[in-house]
Amino acid sequence: MAEVTAEDREQEVKEREEYKEELKHQDERREEAVKRVRVTRERVLKGTGLREQVDIPELGDDEEKTFFVMRPLTDGEFVRVQKTILGDVSARSLDQDLKATDIVDREQKGKYLAVSIALSIDNEEWTPEEIGELPAGVPDKLYSRLAEISGFPRPTKPLFPQKVEEQPG
Repeated sequence: MAEVTAEDREQEVKEREEYKEELKHQDERREEAVKRVRVTRERVLKGTGLREQVDIPELGDDEEKTFFVMRPLTDGEFVRVQKTILGDVSARSLDQDLKATDIVDREQKGKYLAVSIALSIDNEEWTPEEIGELPAGVPDKLYSRLAEISGFPRPTKPLFPQKVEEQPG
């Protein structure tokens, strides 16, 4: 019978640690791959029938994993959200002073509407007002994920351009 030396044991421990480390890296790569979702024909055709889980650990405790389930918005729903944000803004009103608070208020209302639509599934209806009652940061996190799964276009310019004041000179 071969005798196991201290060096053999050290080598075996080192190999096990390296193996565990490699498994950890594989898990990390797998998790990263899951975050990236390839758009497939099936996914697109499923449309609003798609269900996406959004983890919100802020709403649970150490032992609970809390999450919401949402669906993407249709193009028509997205237009409705945009109308809520823009309101009665016209080209002429853009030349007038818009209060920053009005802009923030409109954007929040649109965000709350979008999230309420996305969460209103399986006979559970959410209102924009209820979304506004969620803890700070939660509506933004839900909206960010909703934008990803719905494919909201990314703005190329600010919605309301900053008015440039002329300097006396």
